[in-house]
Amino acid sequence: MLIGRPFAKLLDIATGILAFVMVGVLAFSYINAKFGFIKDPSDLAWLVKWREIGVLLVVGMAGLSFALKRNVIVFVAFVVVLAIAAVFFFFTI
Repeated sequence: MLIGRPFAKLLDIATGILAFVMVGVLAFSYINAKFGFIKDPSDLAWLVKWREIGVLLVVGMAGLSFALKRNVIVFVAFVVVLAIAAVFFFFTI
């Protein structure tokens, strides 16, 4: 997709920033599991929810960045799979 190539560069930058933030969230989540900084179950549920949303966003953005640089069939296939994952993600919340 010729139009998608310039957008893919912007998406790469946004994906990199979000991935950096998500590594911090994942590190805090794993450290919290070991040392138990957060004791309240509702706060832990909030952390897990945002961790799952962030991972889906990073993977989705990285996949979109890849698919935008390929042909239309790859792009459409990825968007369909991403949409299915997002729909079923919201059914599990």
